[in-house]
Amino acid sequence: MSSGQAGEACSVAATSLRIQLTQRNIFPLRRISAFVVDCKHSVVYIDNMQRAFGDHIRKTREQRAEKDPAYSLRQVAFRCGVTPAYLSRVERGEVAPPGEETLTKLAHELGDDPDVLLALAGKISADLRSAILSRPQLFAELIRSIKSTPDHAVLRIVRDVREGNW
Repeated sequence: MSSGQAGEACSVAATSLRIQLTQRNIFPLRRISAFVVDCKHSVVYIDNMQRAFGDHIRKTREQRAEKDPAYSLRQVAFRCGVTPAYLSRVERGEVAPPGEETLTKLAHELGDDPDVLLALAGKISADLRSAILSRPQLFAELIRSIKSTPDHAVLRIVRDVREGNW
């Protein structure tokens, strides 16, 4: 089987799976933000990160809109440089989260920390990516070492590094 035929077979399998899951009401179509069929291993991955990200954006924006009409979908979209239709689709989890520049604008608009919003979108900022890529093995070891460390200990490490105490 050629790679083109394999890709076509995967596409057919993905479409078939979407129809089956929808017909059985296991995952209604509107709830599936993304899924991938790995034809080689017959594994299905369903990723709801887009949906969770969109829900967070909508909830935060609507909370602000209750107090201030400047947080309507149209106005926030305009200030972030995207169309209202696109922002609505992001909020519904129908499209992938926007790029770093738009996410940063959106974070500032909604009063969120840009790094937190990027993480919710499954992304990291360009400066962090650059730092990690400069020493990937060391950063991987560091992150794996502190992933289960309590917050207060991580904060102490951050403070020590920031102050040059190493």
